[in-house]
Amino acid sequence: MKKLLSICIPTFNRAKQLNKQLAWLAQDIKGFEDDCEIIVSDNCSNDETQSVIKKWQSVLIQTTFKSNKHDENIGCIRNITYCLNVSTSRFTWIIGDDDLIFNNTLAYVISKLKSIPDLALLYLNFSDLNRKTGEVISEHWFDTNLDNNKNIYDGKVTFQHCIEKNFGSVIFLTATIYCTELAQTALQKWSIGMDNWGYLAYLAGYCAAQGNILVTKNNYIECTMGVSYWQEDPRAWFKILHKDIPEIYLKLQEIGYPHKFYRQMILNIVKEDLTKNNLFIRFKYYLWCFIHWPLWSINIIIYFLFSLFSAIFNYKSLKIITNFRQYHTVVK
Repeated sequence: MKKLLSICIPTFNRAKQLNKQLAWLAQDIKGFEDDCEIIVSDNCSNDETQSVIKKWQSVLIQTTFKSNKHDENIGCIRNITYCLNVSTSRFTWIIGDDDLIFNNTLAYVISKLKSIPDLALLYLNFSDLNRKTGEVISEHWFDTNLDNNKNIYDGKVTFQHCIEKNFGSVIFLTATIYCTELAQTALQKWSIGMDNWGYLAYLAGYCAAQGNILVTKNNYIECTMGVSYWQEDPRAWFKILHKDIPEIYLKLQEIGYPHKFYRQMILNIVKEDLTKNNLFIRFKYYLWCFIHWPLWSINIIIYFLFSLFSAIFNYKSLKIITNFRQYHTVVK
């Protein structure tokens, strides 16, 4: 018999954070051991990660506790998707090893997963904390004014609303609980998408298109901002904004999201590039990329221009964009 929820923790060289997260889980899982399995996927760490895993396996003996160590570092996204692929429960919750999850969150999650039929996706609202200043940047990343007292919504419409409000909200790992079967199907449909920074948005969007979403009004997580490499790397930012994100919108259109949505989101990228606050900073970043990686940068811009052309003129046969991916295998 399938368990209700797989709680997965992909990790790499963060033994202290993993130890803290498993300590939280050991408390929150009490009373729900039979409903859950725990999976820890070690991305070939060379610190004390394996010792931490063994320590907690000996403590969390009342629930299924699986662990894996890759022979080499396979990258963050592939480590995450490994967790999805090996999950055997009805739902999968992949949590970051360093995110603060509030006490009793698991009790709430279990109760909702048991009570809502045809649930395809559950989003836990969260706030974010600036790592450098300690200030809260945003109180709620998901809209708290959605017009349904039960917080259960049509999946496709609500996911579209969430991603329009903030792309980052729909790819925040710890906030997302997937229907496992749907997520695994999405992985098969676009397996090469794992090179895309925003791949988790596609997985969530696919799940949402198949059923209902629950979006919580209350926060259950605190996310620490300013710890990702791409936030200070001009090359990563250039690729994310002009290749990865447009490709996600394209793939969402291919699975049934409206062209109007695709067009608006591509045009929003152009508008953001040209705003007074962004123009100088992005020009500086882009100039740096063109100077140091000219051919790579030109490929990115060509891809984005094809995306813009498709968005404006509603070019139905998007093969020219889709096939263009084969020339981008070096763009990672």
